[in-house]
Amino acid sequence: MEDVFPDDGGDDPAHAVLVWTNCGAAAPYYVGVEGYLRFTTGTYSLAVTAANWTDADADGLPDEWEQQWLGGLGDNGDGDADKDGMSNLNEYLAGTHPSNAASRLVITAIEREADTAVIYWPAMPYAVYRVTARDELRSDEWEAIGVRRNMTATPAALSWPDGPAATNRFYRIELLTGE
Repeated sequence: MEDVFPDDGGDDPAHAVLVWTNCGAAAPYYVGVEGYLRFTTGTYSLAVTAANWTDADADGLPDEWEQQWLGGLGDNGDGDADKDGMSNLNEYLAGTHPSNAASRLVITAIEREADTAVIYWPAMPYAVYRVTARDELRSDEWEAIGVRRNMTATPAALSWPDGPAATNRFYRIELLTGE
C-alpha cells in the first residue's frame, strides 16, 4: 500500500491519493487516514476496482492465488485440495493454505471458568467473524452470540467471552464475507 499526501503549501483542503493493491477476497474494507495535519473529517468517495487480478477459469479464485497455492488452474473453488473440509474458495476467503490440512479456520482453545467461557481462533487481518453456540450437538439451531473483527493488519488470535460456562456447550466460528 502506498499513500501520498502532497503538501502544496496553500490553504486549500488536503488532497489525498491512496494506491492500494489487494489480492484478498471481495469484502467490505475500511480505510482510515491519520497523521496528516490538514486532513479533516467528513464523507469521502472511494472507488475500488478489481483491476489487479484475473479469473480465467471463472471459479471465483484469482489465477495468481491458484498458481501460488494450488500449482495451477486445475482445481476449482468448490474443490478441497487438502481434504480438510474447507473448499478452496473458503480457504481463499479465510486466508488459509489450501494444500495444508492443518491450515484452516478452527477453534484453537476454549477456556472455561465459573462464570464465563472464552473461545480462541486464528484470525486474518481485518476479517469479520461470527461466533455461534448451541447446548446440544443434536440440535440444528445455532445461537449467534457475537461478531468480532480483527482490527490489526496482521493475523491474530481472537477471543470471545460467552456467558456462564456450560459443561456441554458447542461453538462454531464463521468468517463473514459480505457484511
